[in-house]
Amino acid sequence: MVEISKQKDIIIQDRTIYEDARIFAPNLHAMGLMSTRDFENYSDLFDLMMSLVNPPDLLIYLRSSIPNLIAQIQKRGRE
Repeated sequence: MVEISKQKDIIIQDRTIYEDARIFAPNLHAMGLMSTRDFENYSDLFDLMMSLVNPPDLLIYLRSSIPNLIAQIQKRGRE
């Protein structure tokens, strides 16, 4: 991420650390699969990392229903 922030070129990423820190980690914590201590440590580390780099100029968030997501996963031949 630090290397990307140093680039002068336009960079397009299809996955970022934002999805892990702001979507997956909170869901794991809410489901009881991540302890509060681990979630807080992870969140603090993410916030520290974000203080060292500039945020993206544009972030696109796509929302979908769970049944649609499952159907899309199955179309790719995954369980």
